[in-house]
Amino acid sequence: MSEFFGMIRKLASKPANTQTSPFSTVRTARHWLENVPKTSDYDAHHAIVEGLERFNADTRGDVVNRIKVLRVMEDTGLPFQARIIDQYLRNQEALKFAKQSLWRESQMFWNQLSAAYLYLFKQTIKGAEKESLKPWLAEITLKSLHYTALCIRWEYYRGQRPSGLIWRRMHKIYRMAEISGVALSELDFGSGPTSCAREYMLALILELANPPGFKPREIHLVAQMLEAINPLPVPEIKLRRNQHTHCVDMSAPMGAEKLEDRWIQGRRLRYLDLESVIQEIEQRASMAVDAQTSLLFHQFARVINRGGIRRDGARTPRTGETWAAEGLESVLTALTYNEKNQLELSAWSLRDESREGLGFVIQGEKNLPVGRLAVVSYQPGEDAWKLLAVRWVRHENGQTLVGAQCLSRHPKLVAVEADPARTEFSPSGETGIFVPLADISQGMVSNLLLPVGDYAPGAEITMRDDTVTYRLRLGEISETHEEEWVRVSFDVLSREVATPLAA
Repeated sequence: MSEFFGMIRKLASKPANTQTSPFSTVRTARHWLENVPKTSDYDAHHAIVEGLERFNADTRGDVVNRIKVLRVMEDTGLPFQARIIDQYLRNQEALKFAKQSLWRESQMFWNQLSAAYLYLFKQTIKGAEKESLKPWLAEITLKSLHYTALCIRWEYYRGQRPSGLIWRRMHKIYRMAEISGVALSELDFGSGPTSCAREYMLALILELANPPGFKPREIHLVAQMLEAINPLPVPEIKLRRNQHTHCVDMSAPMGAEKLEDRWIQGRRLRYLDLESVIQEIEQRASMAVDAQTSLLFHQFARVINRGGIRRDGARTPRTGETWAAEGLESVLTALTYNEKNQLELSAWSLRDESREGLGFVIQGEKNLPVGRLAVVSYQPGEDAWKLLAVRWVRHENGQTLVGAQCLSRHPKLVAVEADPARTEFSPSGETGIFVPLADISQGMVSNLLLPVGDYAPGAEITMRDDTVTYRLRLGEISETHEEEWVRVSFDVLSREVATPLAA
């Protein structure tokens, strides 16, 4: 299990301090914590993070005593962490550098707590004092899962997917919980009773919703909503074909996905029945206090139901240079003007291609949020723009690797007007983007991109495309995009072609 404990070995490789550690006993730890800087929450939090790092680097002493000391540090640090997270969520738009600093502080806190409990978890498996740890086994295993899941969530907050290594770690911890018989043992922790199975399921369900495509506040809101659902289903070993909806391969570096016919029985496969969870989320969406939260929950339920967003299609290596414009304002400008010198364009090198999208390499480490709209063209002004949505981003060796779904190979700006008889929905002369799909075999339909304020379910609108005027009825939202735009389905009610005036 060397891969499993690689992070622990790295922390423990630091030379131990020959002096007496302030974390050698509960009493000395409390004394140290009482003297952390009180100038601000940030300073106190930073000191506690450094204290946890020192605690993790010095593994001397009785292991049961380490648990008690860690509990004291955890209980003291969690209220500060909650306040730092609150500051982080409130400063998303106002203070860019403060946002980055607060994210890093929070991430370090979760990483250190995760490392501390993973070290103890290792001792319960093959440590010299594993017998003395048996009364603590359920708590150590549960907290190992809980804090590792929070490390995963923090990657979502910056629009990144966690590495496959950390998902393997989650699976291995839960597998050991099953083997040791503590997977369903309930403990009072956090907001109420929980178990290893529940913590594992919370992480799997959140991952299914493609959280890097949400804003941090939205991820936080969705996570809180999930934590309020009780009970949650548990992973099952035996497949019930008419009831299970999703599956997780505990030997794979990823979370759960939609259950399909290719899945067969296996020792490392666990089956999930998420139908009741999806129904509960939809119910909470209908009871939400505001339209934005309702929309978020509905979208969350739909993505879970279709099994998340996976990069598992066949991919063909490609080479070549494309010109890209990213961000809504640049996309609108690109679709209006096709001359290269009228746009700020970036060079994106093709890496591979699949039926659904394209992979790119961008030189340098580019901050590109998941879900952002972009257009690419081989020769701007001569070649049609392809409309893309960024689905994953990874930084490697000074480059940015990007995977993007192709929403349309022929997007087009259109003028949109509402039915004047519907006073609750009254945009007039708004710009929209018509998103036609040439390949309907993907199981998708043509959509329309609109500002979120211009959308109402079932609203009837007029869409003008050159000389053709359409009457449309708006359907469900397919996806909420960055910069407050939504992609919606529609039904065509009528079509009228303008007759040219006689000369």
